[in-house]
Amino acid sequence: MTASSMNKTVVGRVVSMWRYPVKSMLGEELNSSHVTERGLLGDRAYALIDQGTGKVASAKNPRKWGMLFDFRAAFIDSPQIIGNIPRLRIIFPDGTQIFADQDDVHSALSRVLGLSCYLIYNGLYFSAISVSQDMTLRQSIRKSVMEQSKLLDSIGTAEMQRKVQKQVLTVAKKTSAAMEEKSGAEASMNEGEMKDYVELVINELRSNRVT
Repeated sequence: MTASSMNKTVVGRVVSMWRYPVKSMLGEELNSSHVTERGLLGDRAYALIDQGTGKVASAKNPRKWGMLFDFRAAFIDSPQIIGNIPRLRIIFPDGTQIFADQDDVHSALSRVLGLSCYLIYNGLYFSAISVSQDMTLRQSIRKSVMEQSKLLDSIGTAEMQRKVQKQVLTVAKKTSAAMEEKSGAEASMNEGEMKDYVELVINELRSNRVT
């Protein structure tokens, strides 16, 4: 056994891989896929918008949108390039099919779901929301750190710094979850990025106090 092979560790095996082209609808099983920093290319590329509220339809609200799980969506070809997504086929609960670029797709979905809605390609839509939510999240983190400023007076110990980081991160996660619930779109900041920003703000505050 060579040294290089001894250093390799198997952490898991992929049993199956699925892509869900429309948020909250069933998707398609894949043999392979291009992967981006946001996940599988084409995953949740589309979403339904509730025309009454302007919010993204989500099966996380099962009383209103639970029927979305009775639909299935699949691309006619595998996406290869970001921004150049193939035609999307949507299969209704009764087996009938419609394409996302058909003129009557919105009315057909609204009729079956019993709610007025429309289908959108969410790339630009979610990107705009995500940027806005990231800004709000960063403001929330900075505010939380300032509220913990009394603890920062004794932040000379690593233990105290970890305590502040933990408290602020808890608030940030709740804020992120609340924004996702309201808009239906996730903030692009992950937990690691939140931790990094908390540490950045703490270091800025400590530096300002020294000077």
